[in-house]
Amino acid sequence: MFYNNGASEQVEYGDISKMGDKIGILMEFNDKGLDVSFFINKMDLGVAFKNLPHNTYYPCVLLYYDGAKVKVMNKVPIPDSLTH
Repeated sequence: MFYNNGASEQVEYGDISKMGDKIGILMEFNDKGLDVSFFINKMDLGVAFKNLPHNTYYPCVLLYYDGAKVKVMNKVPIPDSLTH
C-alpha cells in the first residue's frame, strides 16, 4: 500500500492465477490520486494501491510463459461484483 506522505506498507494481496485466467485491472482516478484494483476471472481482489499521486502512468504486462496472450481493451464492462 502506498500513502500520500510517501510511506509504503507491504501487505499480502491477491490470489493464485493460472494459464487461461483473465486478469483485469481497474484504474480509478479521483481527487486524492489513483486507486488500482485487480480482478481474476471477474472476481474483485480489492484495491491494491490507493491514492497514488497524480502523474502519467504507463500500464505494462510481463509474460513469462510461451503461449501467453494479452488483450488490451479500454472499454470493458465493470465486473458485476462492483455494480451491486
